[in-house]
Amino acid sequence: MKCRNGFVSNSSSSSFVILTKAETFDRVLSKESENLQAFVKALEKKTGIVEHSKIFGMDMAKIGYAFGDTDTFEYGPQADLLQEFSTNDDGDEDSDLRNELSEFVDKLRGLQAKDRFLYEEES
Repeated sequence: MKCRNGFVSNSSSSSFVILTKAETFDRVLSKESENLQAFVKALEKKTGIVEHSKIFGMDMAKIGYAFGDTDTFEYGPQADLLQEFSTNDDGDEDSDLRNELSEFVDKLRGLQAKDRFLYEEES
């Protein structure tokens, strides 16, 4: 099995899943804006985009979505949440939340290499 570090793109759509230690995920999220924290927690509660679970007895967190031609946030409950959390006081949609989410994911990607949690078999 090949493990890739970074984004792999086909066509004009990209998708990914980041799996990391739950404590790393929670620590990085705690340094983000209150609005992004609330948005990510709502995604975990109402969708499968964010999930905390035990894997091989370890507390892990995963976030995954698609963007481009196939956009996870275009339809469904996640689209409603994005609109709810990104609407400013004037009632206009603000794209800053998507940018914040993207920056949060980039931070996780950078730390993921340090969290060597996967079992590697010696040959």
